[in-house]
Amino acid sequence: MKLLLSEAQYSRAKTPLKLALDKLNLAAKGMHGLDVVAEPGAVIQNNLVKVANPRFDPLKKPGTKDEIEAYESQYVSTYVSARKSEWKAHMRKYIRDNYARATPTDDAVKSIGGWLKKAVECRYPVHDAKIRELLCDVILMIRTEGFTGEDTTGTQMGNFQGQWRGGGF
Repeated sequence: MKLLLSEAQYSRAKTPLKLALDKLNLAAKGMHGLDVVAEPGAVIQNNLVKVANPRFDPLKKPGTKDEIEAYESQYVSTYVSARKSEWKAHMRKYIRDNYARATPTDDAVKSIGGWLKKAVECRYPVHDAKIRELLCDVILMIRTEGFTGEDTTGTQMGNFQGQWRGGGF
């Protein structure tokens, strides 16, 4: 599993964002990834994965590394596309139910699709509702806390420190 933020972004992140991201990563590491859950014929027993992959059985026909990666990418993509709208709806509802209606939450709701796509590409187990909720918390922290040296407050007009000729409006 790749990390949602790069090392450079993580090093510039403010403490609340780092805490939210660490909580997400800790929860994600203890779960089966999308490639296991989406695998056709995958069976999980006693928290161990027993895969009955019809195309690449390690004993009968292991397949090349490229074949296996292409197959895995295909079935993960199919699994995600079938559930993406349901997951986005869950994330929107979570944000709306748990956070006050304001510009940061509206911005977070608008960016759910992009962050969900990035989380899938990084192989986060977004099939789990708790992981999606933790991802929402990270999205909100990115919007409200942001990174060192970046302004996340107000609008350009509201943050204007200069003077307008003629006194403004």
